[in-house]
Amino acid sequence: MPTTIPDAEQAQIQALQSFLKTGPLELVNQEGTRMALPNSVIASMQDVVTGLKEGRTISLLPDGQTITTQTAANILHVSRPYLVQLLRYGQIPFYRIGTHRRILLSDLLAYKEKRDAERHAILNQMTEDAVRDGMYDIDYGIPEGGSDE
Repeated sequence: MPTTIPDAEQAQIQALQSFLKTGPLELVNQEGTRMALPNSVIASMQDVVTGLKEGRTISLLPDGQTITTQTAANILHVSRPYLVQLLRYGQIPFYRIGTHRRILLSDLLAYKEKRDAERHAILNQMTEDAVRDGMYDIDYGIPEGGSDE
C-alpha cells in the first residue's frame, strides 16, 4: 500500500535517516527481548526513508509480485492503453490469466530502468549539442565522460 509522509513529519524523517546511518541497530519488543537487524534490512529501511524524505511515494512489494496493467501504467506514469501497446509490441513481457494480462513487477522495473537510462542519454546528448552549437549564453559544459546526473 503506498504511503506518503506529510510535510509535518519531515523533521522526523531527517532524524531517522541520520539514525539509520549510526551503525548496527536492534529491535526491542515490550518484554525487552532484543534482535539485531540484518544489514540488508537496514539498507532497505535507508532506501525507504530516503525516498520518503525526497517526497516520493513508497510501495513495498514482494519479489515475483505480479501486477495488473492499470498498476503497471500507474508505475510508468502512462495511460493503460499505451501500456497495452507496449505489451503487444513485446517491449514488456507479460502473461495472461484468462483474458487478463499480468506483468511481473521485476520485468516492469527492468523496462522502466532501461527506458529512463535511454532518456537520460538522449537528454545528455541534446545538452551537449546545444552547448556546442552556442545555444547557451554561458557554457558550463559537461565534464568529459560525465553526465548531468
